[in-house]
Amino acid sequence: MPTTSPFHSLTQSDKNRLTQLITTGLSVRAAAHRIGCNYKHALNFAHHHKLITPTQPPVLPTGAADALITAIKSGASIHAAAMMVGISPSMGYRIASRAGLHTRLTRRQQHIRATARRIDFLYLRLAGIPRAQVCTTLAIEPRQGRDFEKGLTKTRGQRRRFIPTGPDAATYNRLMDALIETCDVIEQGRRAIPALPEGVNPYKPVSSRYLSVSQRAVIADMYREGATKAAIARAVGVHPSTIGRELSRNRTPHGPYRAEGAQLKAAARRLRPKTSKILSNRRLYDYVVEGLRRQWSPQQISGRIRLDFPDDEEMRISHETIYDAFYLDAKGRLKDLGLALPTGRKKRRPRGRPRGGGGIRRFVDEMVLIDDRPDEVAERVMPGHWEGDLILGKNNASAVITLVERVSRFVVLGHLPARHDSVEVTRVLKELVGGIDELIFSSITWDQGSEMAGHKAFSMATDVPVYFCHPGSPWERGTNENTNGRLRRNLPKSSDLSVYSSMDLEMIANIHNNTPRKALGWRTPAEVMAQALADVGSITD
Repeated sequence: MPTTSPFHSLTQSDKNRLTQLITTGLSVRAAAHRIGCNYKHALNFAHHHKLITPTQPPVLPTGAADALITAIKSGASIHAAAMMVGISPSMGYRIASRAGLHTRLTRRQQHIRATARRIDFLYLRLAGIPRAQVCTTLAIEPRQGRDFEKGLTKTRGQRRRFIPTGPDAATYNRLMDALIETCDVIEQGRRAIPALPEGVNPYKPVSSRYLSVSQRAVIADMYREGATKAAIARAVGVHPSTIGRELSRNRTPHGPYRAEGAQLKAAARRLRPKTSKILSNRRLYDYVVEGLRRQWSPQQISGRIRLDFPDDEEMRISHETIYDAFYLDAKGRLKDLGLALPTGRKKRRPRGRPRGGGGIRRFVDEMVLIDDRPDEVAERVMPGHWEGDLILGKNNASAVITLVERVSRFVVLGHLPARHDSVEVTRVLKELVGGIDELIFSSITWDQGSEMAGHKAFSMATDVPVYFCHPGSPWERGTNENTNGRLRRNLPKSSDLSVYSSMDLEMIANIHNNTPRKALGWRTPAEVMAQALADVGSITD
């Protein structure tokens, strides 16, 4: 009986056209698609008639197998060991399987192992360890760690709820419930429908601004029928984003959206009072208290926490939440600790218009106005340009020199124990400039106060030019004005500033130089100044 050809379905005309197309450079798959024949039959025909060159198996580098096995035995994963040796992960798995270092698991075994791995993750998270640190310990990618924390798994490009398998399934469910209660990490839509207190009517209309139970019934019916969010929004009379939030926040724990359960969740969310976030998270509470003790403002704490905990979503707080902890007695307890805000006020006050003022003062020596200052100073391109002023004490009898660098906001304070006339101010300024790297001191911008009457002598002695603002224009040296406002927390108005020694002023400057600033991306002035000195030093070398 004749043997059937492996490409028996091809006609002679198909064979001729395949030969013509493949010899002209077209791939076998593209040629088979063009003439409409079976790809495998076309591939067999091309191999049989040697129209294509068979793919050669990859050549294993000399010693790669031994190096791979050694790396795996030392604790590296098969994937990581293959990348270290320089072979593909699939080849690494084949070598490890032949060496008895890898056993291919069934789908159920893989799911059981995944459940055990998630249990290890949950135990560490419930112990209070940050998610980023847990991911590093268990060699988990940050994105996968967020899925573990939310109880999700990625299958076919979509994230779905992870269903545990095996004897540890009950343990996994118990730990996930505990994580929901302690860390509040589960999405709102996946939380269980709450039990409302006695006497609360969840179906009572509240306002036309909120969805009613009848509107939610329309949403549930149309969503079940497969209508788009835009179509549902038109039918209900709301914005499509409202429908999106409603479906994500108020669905049932198992996925479907039902009107009754959504109404109960919305009613429970409106219940007051609620526990403030700062009081429900001990780690966050301790961080805020420590920042306030270091004289950081609420906004500085809110911004800096993102740098200190970049991968921990629990360590996030708004500056308004911190303010509420002070000003709203029902929500906070921070005032009980004896802490104070930067301004020291007991209540918030509305912003008023700045008060004008300032007279015109002229010096014997000709002044160089800010109009003639180089453009690089205004653009804050190069470090080394400073702004200066005096902070006056009670009855203007004492003063402190403040110098702030425009790029880094680095602060230097000058001690004026007795007088603060032009002679004394010039002397102290010379000492301050001499104590700072000359590469990082290029100019000073000052107002037209009488204390700078000796500006020409100062510039001749230090080779540092002094630029003057226009009369009554403090905003032209706004960095220094802002810094003086911050320094008033440690050098209060109507106080005797002569009692502060040079060491006291240095400690106060250190507090402000190690405080994160929003303008610096929540880095500290000391960090930015250190980087500037390193950059300038590398350029001069």
